[in-house]
Amino acid sequence: MDALVAAGPPADLVSAFTRPVPFAVTTRLMGLDGDGPDHLDERRLRRWTLALLAQGGEPAADHGEALAEFTAFTEELIERRRRAPGPDLVSRLVRAADQDGGIPPDALAFLVLGLTASGNESVTGALGNALAYLLGERPEHWPRLADPGVTEHTAERLLHFIPLGDDEATVRRAAAAVELGGVTIPAGAVVAASLGSANRDPAVHPEGLDADLARPLGAPTLAFSAGPHYCIGAWRVRLEMREALHRLATALPGLRLTVPIDRLDWQLGSTTRSPAALPVSW
Repeated sequence: MDALVAAGPPADLVSAFTRPVPFAVTTRLMGLDGDGPDHLDERRLRRWTLALLAQGGEPAADHGEALAEFTAFTEELIERRRRAPGPDLVSRLVRAADQDGGIPPDALAFLVLGLTASGNESVTGALGNALAYLLGERPEHWPRLADPGVTEHTAERLLHFIPLGDDEATVRRAAAAVELGGVTIPAGAVVAASLGSANRDPAVHPEGLDADLARPLGAPTLAFSAGPHYCIGAWRVRLEMREALHRLATALPGLRLTVPIDRLDWQLGSTTRSPAALPVSW
């Protein structure tokens, strides 16, 4: 935030804020922000993340090489943390997996891969989408985010109503027979459920995004799924969204887009869809 304000306008919020903030949190959380073999720079994580999520930015032919590099880095990281654990999340995951005894090494490596890469990219995308909507379609609401209570409800509404990606269907298998809308879904049947459509069901949320963003949601959100499939990083997205929006609005109450929202360039991928750049001034 200090660097953004000191540099002065104009600025691109993606390169100056929505990418650096989640990267800083990710590397601190995973213990990858120090010197030595565990250090991970933003360029490498960005390349590996694009490959893991099959997103644009790198030729498709490079994805296999990037994924091999990322996997090797993660496996070596896990072994180093097993020998010399610290207070970071990777060390805690390794300790929990070793105590459980039933976690295959490749499953542990994939979990660390996912938390490092997709968690970082998901927060970047969610924060970019929120800023695009607030500055492009609800600019009158922006100064109100200086109130942390308003920000908390606003962040929850934005995460609920604005999907992170275009593929909002999630595939599940029915554990038991259930009747929905007069249709019986037999046990064992595979169902593609649209969480985004559920979140915007007019019977449950009649006002949708047109409601006062400072009001609490009237019903639970399925934005992070539910039950055993509940997103392991939901707490992190919520926390970073609240803190980032509140601090940005407090420091820059006059923040505004310098181009119409329909002229923004977008980064499209298999799991996220977010602005490639957010040109702003204040």
